[in-house]
Amino acid sequence: MPNKPKTQHRSVRIGDDDWSDLLAAAKVQGTDRAGAINDLIAWYLRRPGATMPKRPDAGSWTSEATTTPLGEPKLVPALEALDELRAQLPERPAGGEETNR
Repeated sequence: MPNKPKTQHRSVRIGDDDWSDLLAAAKVQGTDRAGAINDLIAWYLRRPGATMPKRPDAGSWTSEATTTPLGEPKLVPALEALDELRAQLPERPAGGEETNR
């Protein structure tokens, strides 16, 4: 017998990073994306008995949007590149005064 869900399939546009993070956050809460979305919709529409969904604690799941594939924060490589560029700049004169170029 084919899969016959109780609700109709709906399509929405959600960015890849948010979609990935939603799955990770939902798993921490013991649910899946559909459960998290349905709970939020029920609360948003003020359905009887619906309460505001509890958000997972910060740090209890890893955001794909803020880390590299190795789990390293994306900002770290950018800061390292900035330090390398700063090292290539000529030194400022003593006293911090700018020279006209």
